[in-house]
Amino acid sequence: MHDRSSIVSVGHAFASTPIALPEEPGVYAFWWIAERNVLLSANRHIVLKGPGERPVDVEYREWWPPELVFPCLYVGKSTNI
Repeated sequence: MHDRSSIVSVGHAFASTPIALPEEPGVYAFWWIAERNVLLSANRHIVLKGPGERPVDVEYREWWPPELVFPCLYVGKSTNI
């Protein structure tokens, strides 16, 4: 699961020839697939909408295990993508 061939960029998913997305509920994830230094030099503080629309502060730190090619930024669930 954790290799480039199983990860599709958002731009590719919504290009003029869209990919086949599942029609059933499931779990999705957003992976960082750009260069490591770009992520680590960016403003790493964001506020996400959490359960019940409550704000959730998130700060990305310099934690990137060496065995991971791409870090996972977010995991969620959907009833329909």
